[in-house]
Amino acid sequence: MHDQRLNGVMSILTSSYANGIFSTEIAGNLSQEEAQRWLLMLREHAATQVTPVIALVDATRLEFISGTARMVIAEATRVPRVRALIFVVSTPPMQQAVRMIGMLGERDLTHCFSSMERAQALVEALRLNPLSMQSAR
Repeated sequence: MHDQRLNGVMSILTSSYANGIFSTEIAGNLSQEEAQRWLLMLREHAATQVTPVIALVDATRLEFISGTARMVIAEATRVPRVRALIFVVSTPPMQQAVRMIGMLGERDLTHCFSSMERAQALVEALRLNPLSMQSAR
């Protein structure tokens, strides 16, 4: 398992990869540069995997995603072997931002939840359904 605590004033607080799940925690304001860094990390993990990858993002402390950051995150739906982007958010504006990411990206790959438990349930359902996992590009 790869686990990394990121220092400084970055909005990406933690990232880890284990068992096909790329987990990150983000807070504050997500800029285009931070989104590009997140996308690069996701691409690196997906490129080394034989099986599809699920991105699980704890964004419960995220306050703002810039428009350009939304476009960058939407690009993650086009990364080979990325099966889903699953966000956990705590406010209606962040739900709306994730819905926008879903509209900008490939259809039906972006999901938004208000609790980690519900997000984890989808992660497990995707992992247990080999047919849906094989459909990843």
